[in-house]
Amino acid sequence: MGEMKMEEATLQTGDYGIKGLERDVRVERKSVSDLVSCMAQKAQRDRFKRELERLAAFPERLVVVEGSFSELREGEYHSLLHPNAAMSTVASWWGEFNVGFMFASSRDSAQEFTRRFLFNAARRFLEQRERMGIS
Repeated sequence: MGEMKMEEATLQTGDYGIKGLERDVRVERKSVSDLVSCMAQKAQRDRFKRELERLAAFPERLVVVEGSFSELREGEYHSLLHPNAAMSTVASWWGEFNVGFMFASSRDSAQEFTRRFLFNAARRFLEQRERMGIS
């Protein structure tokens, strides 16, 4: 896999994108605690649902969670939200907004997966453009 150059910028939607594919690819990053906070508090829940609505407009989109699904299942977070409610909310949001949630076991794993997701998304778009004769 080729080297990817990172550039900081403010994005209206998500935390990561690809320069040149600003309308096509987005990744939102959350820790398990951040994700649960977005479920447990109404104002944050409403804000995050709006974020998911915006993410749904991108052909390639994903929420990458820095932590494992078992942390969610076992309630290993600082909130009174029941683990069953947390797991059901992820499943519901995935279906409602058609935005996948990738649970990585650690921040490093989440960064690695995000890098691979972005690289492969860029490759697919470039290959599609080549097939269509667009440079």
